[in-house]
Amino acid sequence: MALVRTILTADLISLHELITALPPRVQTSANIHRLPLGKPVRLVGKTSAQSVPVRPVAPFAATPAATANAIDLAYSVLADPAPVPEQAGIYLPYRPSRIAFEYAPVHPTPLVESVAMGSVAAPQPDVCPRLPAFWQADGLLSEAQCETLVYAAQAFACDLPGQFKVSQEGTSLELSEDGHSYRQGFFLGDGTGAGKGRQIAAVIMDRWLAGERLADLTVEEREALDIDLSPREYVIDYLTKSFPIRLMQVFADEDGNLRSEAMSDGEGNPVFCPRAIAARDALIEQLCALPPIATALDAIIEHFGTDAVAEVTGRTRRLVLGRDGEQRLERRSPSANVAEAQNFMEGTKRILVFSDAQCALWHGRTVGSGPTPHC
Repeated sequence: MALVRTILTADLISLHELITALPPRVQTSANIHRLPLGKPVRLVGKTSAQSVPVRPVAPFAATPAATANAIDLAYSVLADPAPVPEQAGIYLPYRPSRIAFEYAPVHPTPLVESVAMGSVAAPQPDVCPRLPAFWQADGLLSEAQCETLVYAAQAFACDLPGQFKVSQEGTSLELSEDGHSYRQGFFLGDGTGAGKGRQIAAVIMDRWLAGERLADLTVEEREALDIDLSPREYVIDYLTKSFPIRLMQVFADEDGNLRSEAMSDGEGNPVFCPRAIAARDALIEQLCALPPIATALDAIIEHFGTDAVAEVTGRTRRLVLGRDGEQRLERRSPSANVAEAQNFMEGTKRILVFSDAQCALWHGRTVGSGPTPHC
């Protein structure tokens, strides 16, 4: 019978020391990551009122044990772009245009891209991301998801050209000779069904296996993490600088035509209109109070309800509005799309919403006497 001891701590370094003191794990199956999730675990420690909040940092670097089971993502670079597939409507079936993977499976659902995007080949990469060894046997990433990992790692390996400083507003970078270098970022713009969650997880895992941590960032890079690039901030900045708040005065030109110009006082200072300033500030306050705009898909489901809308997308979970008016997280199984499509064809649900990839499967298909899907 083992002796169990409970230790309460909220300090990450102390927690790491306790974890490293534990005896080695017993041998387990390589598929342990597929076990169902258990109940959530909560760390017990001091409350926020009892301790001073600090910025979390990684207390330790990657250990040899963590990287021992990692392998390089093997791929070959194509000298010539891969052949462009046959066009279907306004789309082209997606394929990695410059790289080929030996072990990555084809994406489980068809992916498409516009004809314009498909006609431009991607650049030839030269980086070598790393992943846990079991990713191949378990087929955790498709070739399209592996391609995202490669080009993300390619971007992270380079710095933006030039030196930069964070702007005074903290919303952008400005060229400066005495500034600092900033690493390139990677914009993930894939649509529904591409598996963005797995793509992001693969990128994070590659960075982790490379030994990178938040603690490794420089003070300029940490400041950049706090930059808010939401459209709301841009609109507020536009209103602050461009809203007409100066008083205007009317004068007659040499020909006697009435014209207007901004008013200034005797010392040449601009004269502002208090009512215009109040109107501008009220508009900014109203803008700040606006709720976030829902996506088109969520807005349709919220308006018509899940009883009327059949969703055929790659989402594995979604927020739905219950009858009590409260939002709840609803999980969607892999067979949900089949059931939703059947409900629509039988007339149980009168609205069908497709993602772009799923929509391409319906074009040119005869649906018999059932309702016509709209993408």
